Amino acid sequence: MTMTSYDRRSASAALRAGAAAPLLFALVLLPTELAAQGQPVSTGMHIPVYLWFLGAGILGLVIAYGIMRNRNRTGSQKAATEQATKNLYREEDRKSGGA
Repeated sequence: MTMTSYDRRSASAALRAGAAAPLLFALVLLPTELAAQGQPVSTGMHIPVYLWFLGAGILGLVIAYGIMRNRNRTGSQKAATEQATKNLYREEDRKSGGA
């Protein structure tokens, strides 16, 4: 089905009327002066925000340091860590009655 030029004009007019309705609604119901009233309100100091960023930066540096330090371990150091971990788990299981 093809649209005639009359159909296109009526559809265009309907779209324009539909777009104008919210604008007209806003103009009628909203107050004329929407500017802020009075002095700006202070919501407090921004130091806590800076502390969050500082803490995140320090945490990132600590994680990067740990990763870099862990990469340089030898095979025997890794094996010793694994054995110590297994021993620790075995000891905890023994103390708790083990399952």
